[in-house]
Amino acid sequence: MRVIPEGSARAIALETGEVDLVWGVDPTDCSNIEANSDVKLLSQPSSSIEYLGMNMTKEHFKDQKVRQAINYAIDKQALVDTIVEGRGTVANSYINNTIPGWTDEVEAYPYDPAKAKEYYEKALEECGLTSLTLTLQYNETSANNKAASEFLHKSLPEVFGDSFTLELMAGSTSVLNSYIKGWKEGDPNSFELQWRGWNTSTPAPWNGLKVYSSMYSNKNEPYYNDEFDALWEKANYDIEAKLDPAYRMDLTRQMEKIVLDEVAACPVYEAPSYNLISSKIHLVCDEYIPGYGFGYILSTKD
Repeated sequence: MRVIPEGSARAIALETGEVDLVWGVDPTDCSNIEANSDVKLLSQPSSSIEYLGMNMTKEHFKDQKVRQAINYAIDKQALVDTIVEGRGTVANSYINNTIPGWTDEVEAYPYDPAKAKEYYEKALEECGLTSLTLTLQYNETSANNKAASEFLHKSLPEVFGDSFTLELMAGSTSVLNSYIKGWKEGDPNSFELQWRGWNTSTPAPWNGLKVYSSMYSNKNEPYYNDEFDALWEKANYDIEAKLDPAYRMDLTRQMEKIVLDEVAACPVYEAPSYNLISSKIHLVCDEYIPGYGFGYILSTKD
């Protein structure tokens, strides 16, 4: 087993015969891989959300209008179409569409440049600012993160105007996590904007939303809301909620609405997980089976 941090390097290692199976292929590498008949690209549903985390300990992010402006300013469909080459969907919530209880009745923030600029200018006035510079951090080993960051670096100033600047900072996972940890320790140099992924790996969305509760000690963003906490405790521990699925889901919807209305973060897109296998790997199943996968058999013959 080998650890190869950089996505393109993983794909190249398989194509050159150095490895036989690769977990985690970037969508940006998929088109080139599909052109190679000697390898096979597998896709399977993912329960994760790619989102922009916003540090609400920073003075400008305490203003909800700034957070709303960023949500309205991102053309999420264009990002999906170009950056992940259409291999994904716009996220309408903090719950992935593969999780039981997800609904398309929840509306994503639409791309609305006029409204984005309106909120941005009001926020500047309320904060007593004439310009705003933000730094977006992304994982240096992720081709998707890099491309998405460059997309925003170009598109956001086009929406907000010359008074807005988005700077980019690439870093390793450990470095980025240290910036996340910084806000918890009161570090004034902690992150402002950062690409994050949240995997709701539970079939219980009421529990998956725990990342926004005060009880969750490993939270990425400094978001706290007493009403949300009360709903979360009721949905997870109340006997009535445990016995009544409809009531429990109603509590979940209320939690979801709170974090969306208050813009706890900026959900952007969902994309399948991609794996890559060589001709030595034979599949038990041609189609992905939830809870089982494809099944892999390693052969010494091509």
